[in-house]
Amino acid sequence: MMTDLGLAVDEEMLADVGRHVSLLGRAGTWFTGEERVAIAAVARAARAGETISTVLPDATARAASAVSADPGGITAELIDDFEANGLSRISYVELIGTVSRLAAVDAFTYALGKPDVALPEPEAGRPSLSRAPGLLRNGSWVPTGGKAGAASALSAVAAQDAAQANLHSILYLSYRSMGDFAYAEALTRTQMELIAARVSYLNECFYCLLSHAWLLRASAQHTNALVELRGLTDPSIDTKVPAAAELMRFADAIVDRNDGRLAASRDALVDKLGEEAAVAAAGVAANFEMMNRVLDAAGVDVPESAWTLAPDLGFEVA
Repeated sequence: MMTDLGLAVDEEMLADVGRHVSLLGRAGTWFTGEERVAIAAVARAARAGETISTVLPDATARAASAVSADPGGITAELIDDFEANGLSRISYVELIGTVSRLAAVDAFTYALGKPDVALPEPEAGRPSLSRAPGLLRNGSWVPTGGKAGAASALSAVAAQDAAQANLHSILYLSYRSMGDFAYAEALTRTQMELIAARVSYLNECFYCLLSHAWLLRASAQHTNALVELRGLTDPSIDTKVPAAAELMRFADAIVDRNDGRLAASRDALVDKLGEEAAVAAAGVAANFEMMNRVLDAAGVDVPESAWTLAPDLGFEVA
C-alpha cells in the first residue's frame, strides 16, 4: 500500500513495529501503564526540543529526556543522580528500553512518510516487579545478567530484553542471524552494515560504530569485495559499497529529521535500488536509532579490541 507521502510497506510489518508503541499502555515490570505512556510522551517532546508537563517524578522525566534526545551525554554520575532521586537502576533499564524502542518506531514511520504511531490510553494494572536473578554491573552502568553487550544490555528486565530483540529482528536481523555474512534480500549485508555504521557515527555511538564497521568489512570480505571504512565518516571517500551515496544520504536525513532532504534522498534511493530496498534501509536506520540509545544510555563498555579499527575510520585513539 502506498501513502501519498512515502513508501509502500508490508502492513503486517508495520503493525508488528507499531505494536511496540501500542502496548505501552499496559503495566510493565517497574512502571504502570500511565507512567510508561508518560515516559513516551516526554521522550517524544524531548526529541522535538520541547518540554511538557508530566505526572512523572523529576528524575524519571529527566532520564526519559536524556535517553531520547542526548544519550551520548549520559554519564555514570548522571545515573547516580537519577538513582539518588528515586529512579532505581533496574527501573532505569525499563525506561531505556521503552524510550529506545519508541525512537526506532518513530524513525521508521518518519522514514516511510507516515505519521507517528499514536500513544495508547493507559490501562489499569500493576507492574510485575519481576527481578531476574544474579544481576551484577559487569561492563556497564546498569545491572545485567552476565557481561554487558548489545544483546544483554537490557537483560535485567526480561520483558525489555525480549522486546528489544524482537524489534531488532524485524527492522534489521535477529541476533542469531548476525553471523550470516551471506545474508541478502532487499539489501546486501554490506549495504545493511553501511547504514548501521553510518547512523552510529552520526549519533556518536562508538560501540555500534566500531562493531558494525567490523561487520561491514567482514561481510565485504565474505564476497571478496573491498571496502573503504574511511568513507563512513567522510562521504567524499567512496566506500566501494554499491549505492553507498544514496543509502548514506537517506540515513543522514532520517537521523537529522530533515524533511526536505528525506523526501529527495528517499526518491533517489528508490530510483537506484527500488522501493523494497528503501523500506529495508529505513528499517536498519531505525534499528540503530534504538541500539545507539541502548548502548550509550546503559554505558556499555566498548571492547578494547574494537578500537583497533579507529584509525581506519579516521579517528585518533589516545
